[in-house]
Amino acid sequence: MFVRIASATPWALAVVAMVLTLSCGETGAASPHELLDKSAPGLSLHRIDHGRFFLNDHRGRPVVLVFWQTTCQVCKREIVALDELSRTPDTRRAAYATVLTDPENRGTAEGILAGLQVSLPTLLDEGARAAVRYGVRTYPTTYIIDRRGRVVFAREGYTDELIED
Repeated sequence: MFVRIASATPWALAVVAMVLTLSCGETGAASPHELLDKSAPGLSLHRIDHGRFFLNDHRGRPVVLVFWQTTCQVCKREIVALDELSRTPDTRRAAYATVLTDPENRGTAEGILAGLQVSLPTLLDEGARAAVRYGVRTYPTTYIIDRRGRVVFAREGYTDELIED
């Protein structure tokens, strides 16, 4: 499902186009689309590699987030595509992270990520609290947050046909 892109800088629009070419208190958005052109809910999550990720640390540059679960096969394709995108010269200025919403399967996730040979940071969403705040209803769900911290893109799902287009 596609949604409109809120006002964004030309660079943010270019990142959105690339993702589209390659891509898979509690405020609780009812759907990802409700966050468009609004401030992104804050994130402060542990990383799978034992570090910590703070969304506010990335102000001033776009952030691409993909929410996923270990049982989601299509999520793996999007993670690989996003990892490849993150390595291209035109998109390296953005921050990228995947958000694992079933961290109780951490061992499985570590095996999946090692097998996929991706280097994106993976955040652990304990209790799926971030998924609720972001209105995630299906996997994968992708967000792009602009330099000012506003959600400029939200998309549920992923298909191989999108890559072919």
